[in-house]
Amino acid sequence: YNYYPGDDENLSLGIELDFQIFQFMKLIFKYIHQDGNSLISDGVEQRLKIAGVGNYSLFNGIMEMETNIEFHNWFNRKPIGFLLPVEAIPVSYDHRKLNDIWFVNAKINARVSSFTISYTWHNLSEIILNAGGYDNMNDLVIHPLMPEMGRQASMTISWDFLD
Repeated sequence: YNYYPGDDENLSLGIELDFQIFQFMKLIFKYIHQDGNSLISDGVEQRLKIAGVGNYSLFNGIMEMETNIEFHNWFNRKPIGFLLPVEAIPVSYDHRKLNDIWFVNAKINARVSSFTISYTWHNLSEIILNAGGYDNMNDLVIHPLMPEMGRQASMTISWDFLD
């Protein structure tokens, strides 16, 4: 490995378009182009995100429900460098281009008064493939020297009290 040079420039440009389809639903299109050859660049040259967001009022307005599904594509990925985990020293890393990544995230959030429960899925496609017994999973390869990331599901419960 070579210690990373002092070049720390990074240019990132993006655009986001939000379309209200119905009173309770909108679509979001987001595109980001990044041109950086430094540690502050994550190596993803182009990102595309298509999201559907819904807000619903149920049970005569007693419950508010929010839904969110996001389709992500990270393409033209080129790892530039990384920080050594223990020493936190920047190191340059020349490696071949990484494969493009497609993944899906989803979230459901329900609120009644000050009580909120939400469930979030990261890399939902890998969860579905795993449940179906497929061998070819949709693990995310973020960096060649890091282990592949699979899926994550989390539930959050919060209750806000006045006192």
